Amino acid sequence: MLLVRWIGVRGALLFDALTFLLSAVSEMLLTPISGVQKKPKEKKNIFRDIAEGFAYLIRERQPVSPSPVSAAPLIFPFASDFEAVLASSLLQICV
Repeated sequence: MLLVRWIGVRGALLFDALTFLLSAVSEMLLTPISGVQKKPKEKKNIFRDIAEGFAYLIRERQPVSPSPVSAAPLIFPFASDFEAVLASSLLQICV
């Protein structure tokens, strides 16, 4: 707001554009650190990851959701934290 008062809206937008350009130029001038080797990326397979997750759950015999309170975000995804916990607590009392 102070910059807009000093140089106006057009000036503030121009200043913002210039700082963005300066940032882009300074990033282009960066050189990579020598001696650091990148690890080769392994190919991701979503189905293998899902299978590994289920295998872990079966192997460890852990419930996915040990309590209704921890399952609240899954049951009430659009509620705030307080509303979801309150609703799941009410469900627990009613059941």
